Amino acid sequence: MIRAEKLSKAYQGVPAVSEVDLTVPEGELCVLLGPSGCGKSTLLRLINALTPADSGTVTVRGQDISRMPPEQLRRGIGYVVPNVGLFPHYTVRRNIAVVPELLKWKKPDIIKRTAFLMELTGLPQKYLDKYPHELSGGEAQRVGVARALAADPPILLMDEPFGSVDPLNRERLQRSFLDIQRTLKKTVLFVTHDVSEALIMGDRILLMREGRIARSGTPREMVFGEGDAFR
Repeated sequence: MIRAEKLSKAYQGVPAVSEVDLTVPEGELCVLLGPSGCGKSTLLRLINALTPADSGTVTVRGQDISRMPPEQLRRGIGYVVPNVGLFPHYTVRRNIAVVPELLKWKKPDIIKRTAFLMELTGLPQKYLDKYPHELSGGEAQRVGVARALAADPPILLMDEPFGSVDPLNRERLQRSFLDIQRTLKKTVLFVTHDVSEALIMGDRILLMREGRIARSGTPREMVFGEGDAFR
């Protein structure tokens, strides 16, 4: 579903991502784990064509993204950014409907999809007419996830999606998203610097250090395999 080969990006001569090889098969929730500055978020932006690569290739669903119009690529990718990123002057309803409206979905289809996503993410329908400033951090983050899922993309890129939420709500969001993933079976690349979150969320974990993938494996392999994966 997602494949990167020898992917590299540097800023002012300093490597951010260095010859990364990556494959995320269909339906897998793959976690990119590592400290700040190790290249996790840059890798997401390279896959989403928000940042041009210096070298290497990215293919998404068998297509080289350098040969695709960026808007065509992004129609098939939901992107959840840090600190939610909701439009403050839009209601919850309009925030969720942004991409379907751009894709010129019919209004009844947008209404049906929005109602489905509110139920899926555990938000009351009465919240549809609220504005982001009227929501708690956890509620706003659920809206962010709903917006990313609005056009039913096969791929989700999630950049520290729960990082700004307090620990109790973060745990609830993790459980909620795993329930959603069991229902929808999206292909997910999930960025975190939190080891516990990686172990809870990931089907597979890719440990990044200094722009490279240092180790990969299932959560069990990362904990009980040879050596200390998290040192």
